[in-house]
Amino acid sequence: MNDRKSEHDDEESEHSDESEPVAKADREVAKRLRVKGVVVAGASRSFVASPGAVWEALLAIPEWPNWYRSIKDLEVASGEIEVGSRFSFRTGPATIKAEVESAEPGESFRFTGRSAGSITTYAFEIEGRGGGCRVLAAQSMGGLATRAMKPVLQGVAEKSVVTWLDALAVHLGE
Repeated sequence: MNDRKSEHDDEESEHSDESEPVAKADREVAKRLRVKGVVVAGASRSFVASPGAVWEALLAIPEWPNWYRSIKDLEVASGEIEVGSRFSFRTGPATIKAEVESAEPGESFRFTGRSAGSITTYAFEIEGRGGGCRVLAAQSMGGLATRAMKPVLQGVAEKSVVTWLDALAVHLGE
């Protein structure tokens, strides 16, 4: 029996979860969103919500603790969120000082945070699909602290990207 996949099989599996109403972990998402680190995780989820509604929820950083319960003590340095905006938050035992790296309206959002020997990047991409959308999310972690705790942090990152997307869906009423 031939265990090799054809290009058609890859295409079929790549598109088979587009209508999934729950987030699915997928390392290929992390590659697509170009996040690199010692720990890398990605996930995707389909939304009924429009790309604009998802975009607004992601950029409403001061509101994150209301729907993503892992975030505590969030502080934003300035009012309008744009490239270069700084904010900080606590998640678990870590306090993360972050900066928005890119923000393409209705399309993508990326920020990098630093905490005690670790650097974490979060990236989101929004693909319009009819009236709704598909959101890709990825997280990477690097630095000395991450290397020492890689086995534990890999699982944390994989759970984190799925939780981000599922919490965003609940926030948007899905």
